[in-house]
Amino acid sequence: QAGGGTTRVVGLQNCLGNLDRNVIHACHAGALVHYLEGWSHHETGAVDPTALDMVWSKARKHGFNIPASTTSAIARHQHCLRRQEEATGRQGRRYEDALDAAQHAV
Repeated sequence: QAGGGTTRVVGLQNCLGNLDRNVIHACHAGALVHYLEGWSHHETGAVDPTALDMVWSKARKHGFNIPASTTSAIARHQHCLRRQEEATGRQGRRYEDALDAAQHAV
């Protein structure tokens, strides 16, 4: 608003829901990384696993990281998957194996 005043927007909802302070959705972080890097392409549709390391590197360059609560949840989930595989005698295909297979298929 002219003159240094503020404008109040009525009916605007908080899209961050109940996320912790300084935590945003990955899609918002991705949009910010695209802006900061000057990228004009978008990331809708299928995920290109070969681009993940480069995108993550750029995100880290700009100060993004994964919250400790999320990394702890991932570690617990991976631990449960390993225990389930051991109990059933069945080995599931891990992300790293799938990424390696995708890179060699090209």
